[in-house]
Amino acid sequence: MVPCGSSFSVAARREHSTIPIVFLNVGDPIAMGLADSLSHPGRNATGFSDILADLSGKLVGIAQELNQSRKAINNLWHTAWPDGQNRYRATERAAQAADLKLQSKGIADIDELDSALMAIKPSGSAILIVQPSPVTFEQPDGSSLRR
Repeated sequence: MVPCGSSFSVAARREHSTIPIVFLNVGDPIAMGLADSLSHPGRNATGFSDILADLSGKLVGIAQELNQSRKAINNLWHTAWPDGQNRYRATERAAQAADLKLQSKGIADIDELDSALMAIKPSGSAILIVQPSPVTFEQPDGSSLRR
């Protein structure tokens, strides 16, 4: 079985404990329970990871440089995605290390976007980190947020 993406890979692993799984394009396979380690995945799954959670610290660093006059940044992340929590925690750790207040809002579905943005707007931050995730790239109707 060759699932592509974190959500499909986690679902495949949950449903099949003996069929070999070679996943493509997942976040952190260890944090999502797909592998025991990168060098020795163990179990019945192995594959290719983008491990973009490491990008979270870089995004906080860029936000800090762009937002030097303020000590707060906003963060929007996808709660219904297996790698969303990992990216949120990485962002939170990076913000704490940089002594920044993180005003974070998670959404499970694109329909929650407007209310999430309204909730974080009063924070006073001029910066919004939007974590890369399936919800930020594709809409249910197939259109893209990147327009």
